[in-house]
This record gives sequence, C-alpha cells and structure tokens, in this order.
Amino acid sequence: MTGSSLPKRYLLSTKFNLLTVGLILVTSAGICLYLVGLEIQHYRNDLLNHGRTIAETLGKNCELGVYTEDRKMLLPVLNSLSADDDIAYVSVSNRERKPLAARDFRIAPGRAGHLVPTAGSLRGDPVRDLADPLNKRRYIEILHPIMSESSGPLTDAVLRNGGRDAAPAVIGYIRLGLTLDSLNSRVNQLVVSTVFFASLIVLVGTALTLLMTRRITAPLKRLTRATQDISEGRFDTPISIRTTDEICDLAESFDRMRSRLRTYHAEVETRIARERQHVVEKEKIVMDLHDGVGGITSNIRILAEMAQRTDDLEDIRRKLGTISQLSQEGALEIRSLMQSIDTREMTWQVMAAYVRNMGSTLLDPHRIGFVVDARLQEVSELPSSTVWVNVFKIYKEALTNVIKHARAESVSVALQVSEQGFTMTVRDNGVGYDGIENQGRGQSIMRKRAREVGGVVAVSLLEKGTEVSLQIPFPITWHDLKTHY
Repeated sequence: MTGSSLPKRYLLSTKFNLLTVGLILVTSAGICLYLVGLEIQHYRNDLLNHGRTIAETLGKNCELGVYTEDRKMLLPVLNSLSADDDIAYVSVSNRERKPLAARDFRIAPGRAGHLVPTAGSLRGDPVRDLADPLNKRRYIEILHPIMSESSGPLTDAVLRNGGRDAAPAVIGYIRLGLTLDSLNSRVNQLVVSTVFFASLIVLVGTALTLLMTRRITAPLKRLTRATQDISEGRFDTPISIRTTDEICDLAESFDRMRSRLRTYHAEVETRIARERQHVVEKEKIVMDLHDGVGGITSNIRILAEMAQRTDDLEDIRRKLGTISQLSQEGALEIRSLMQSIDTREMTWQVMAAYVRNMGSTLLDPHRIGFVVDARLQEVSELPSSTVWVNVFKIYKEALTNVIKHARAESVSVALQVSEQGFTMTVRDNGVGYDGIENQGRGQSIMRKRAREVGGVVAVSLLEKGTEVSLQIPFPITWHDLKTHY
C-alpha cells in the first residue's frame, strides 16, 4: 500500500486538542445552561411572589367596591397599579365572574380577553401561563379570590356581632396579568454576562490545552522518529528523552529494546531450529502410529486362531466378520490419529468421543461390557498431538491387557478434566493379571509415555479386577522424546 492510498491520519496532538476543547465547551455550556435555568426559576418565583402580594393587597382594597359593584370606586384602585412595570393588565369581577372593572397597562387594549393558555396550563388554575396568538408575547396570570366575612349586605357583616363569627366567603375575583418583559430583560443580561465569562474560560482553557499538548507531544514525536529508524534497521540512533512522566520510561524501554534486538535475532534463529525439531517429533509420532496397529492385529490373530480351531461354520463366519470389522477400525484409527497432528481440532471433548469409540471397537467383539463417564470442565489447556498420541497408546495398552489377561465381563472408563489436570481411569472386573511386582514391557511403555508429557501411570490390583490410572497435571510439561518404543 502506497502512502497516497493510506486513509487520512489525525495527529495525537490534534485529537487531544479536540477532545480537551470539546470537553471545555460542553462543560461550560452545561454549567451556563444550569445557572441560567436556576436564575430564570428564581426570577419567575420573585415575579410570582410580587404578583401575589399585589393581588392580595388589591383584593382588600377592592372589597367594598365589589360589594357595591361600583365601577367608579374600583377604577382608582386599579389605576394605582399603572406605575408597576410588571403589571400588564388587571380586572375585577364579582362572584359570578361578571366583569366589574378592568385596566390594560402593558398590553394592547382588549387583548387580555384573547390570551390563550400555553401547554400545561388549565382554565381555572390560580396561576397560568398565557400567550398572545398575534405577537407571541407571554404573560403570567394570577387569579386571586376576594374574600369577605359575609356574602350578604355589608350592614349584615357589621351588625352580626361585629362580624367576628361570620365565615369568610368569596365575593369576587381579581385577574392580575404580569408581563415577562422585565424577566426577559434580566435573563438576557444574565445570558450575555454568562456567555462572556464562559467564552473567557474557554479561551484560557484552549490556550492552556495547546501549550500542554505541545509539551506532551514533542517527546512523542522524537520517539516516533527513533522507532521509525529502528523499523528500517537502523539500530544506532540513540533515544534520549528527559521528562518526568511515563514518556521517559517509554523512551528508556525503547532504548533497551534497540540494544537487545541483535540478541533477539539470535534467539529467533534458535526458535526456528526448535520448530524444526517439532517437525521431527511429529514425524516420530507418525511412525509410532503405525506401530500402534499391533494391538488390532493381535486381536485379529487371536480371532483367526480361534476360527481355525472350530468346525462351526456359523462361529467361523462371526469371527471372520469381526476380523473384517477390526481391520476397518484399524484403518480408521490410523487416519484419525494421523489427523491428530493438526492441534487446531483437538479438544478434551473430542478426545472423550475417541475414547468411547475406541473402547467399543476393541471390546464389543469380545462381548465385554463398556461404559464411559466423562466429566470435562472448560479449561485453557488443550491436548497437543504428543499428548493425544500418548494418551491413546496408554489407553489401548490397558484395553489390550484386559482382553488378553483379565477375562473380564465389563470395563468402565472415567475421564476427568479440571484446572488441576487430566485423569483417565480404566477399571475391569476380571481376575487381574500379574504385573505389579513383575512389570511387563507393556506397563513399562505406558509409564514412559506418561513421563513424556509430565504424567504418571499407576496400575492397581482391586478386590476383583485391575485399575489403570493415568494422571497428567496442568500445565503440561515435556520431557525427552528420543526414546523409541
């Protein structure tokens, strides 16, 4: 790939600057919005409290005028509100909501009755947000009841025990409209001042970010040039960066790497030789696989001898059929075990399936019962080709001994894989065989194969039968593989 075909790259300093400036902007905007929101709520509450106070005072001053429904008495009281810049309109009505008097101060005449509630405001709420459909101006309307000690004639309230035992009653209502002009003006001033200070903070933060980015990335640029020299095979370029942070540690590590690359080259050559040795080992495994056919051929020979000693044609046919089956199984076994060289398809679950298949193949022709109990945990350690071959060699040797010597009726195999290791136990219910004290060649080979993969084989005589146990601890360790069996 040529340099022109490479995708566009962004320098680390550019990314760092964009990230930092973005965080400053987002943080400043969030704080500004939060503060402005708080102040707007504070201003609104102040305006509402101011309006409620005026409405309450106005209700007391208009009580007599509402009783008498005297418009001339109410108008002077309403006109006294004209000096308040926050009041847009005011109206007084009786208990039946019949208008008695109204004044418009900071709203077009007659528009107060055409205001519509905004979203969330309901008719009859004591405090509503209204808007003028024509000019979109917004208002806050306070509906305040006018209370009196009696709803009857005024003289009744005076004559009835001085009015002390009369229950308060609603005799009318005040609609007080508050304009949001002063609120909007204060909010605009707040937004301007907040944006100014936020911009100042962003500018200072951006300048500091650019300065710090240059100080941070300058050593990285020198380190990049040095690593490019190393990648091109020039190992004599010194890497000297003196800072008080992790970049200095990184530079020292790269300098040590440069001085050790020649040593690593020799180590790589050694590893290549070791891989060649692994290839030789695999070839040895293939040779061992051919030797393993001896167990199957022994069974074939025994069945052939038994067929020669009988005159029962039906029995001869059965034995010849078994010989044919064993021959086929032998060929299949050779192919399957040779495939075990490819370790990518080797797992303990696959091994358990092969154990079950091989046991049935070897024992069924001899009418020996067979059962496998596999308890396999998920572990990181996997069987290699050497482990695979050695386990099956030991397993076949144990089954061959059962067939030849044990005269058993059943064989049970237990497989277990855990974090500690792999265990295989082969147990029969036969008469046992001598070999604990006087080990034969078969047991000696089993022990040698177990030692190759860091394991151990134990052969035990039970009260009835024999038990062969193979244990391979994890992690698997390797020993000398030069011995030929």
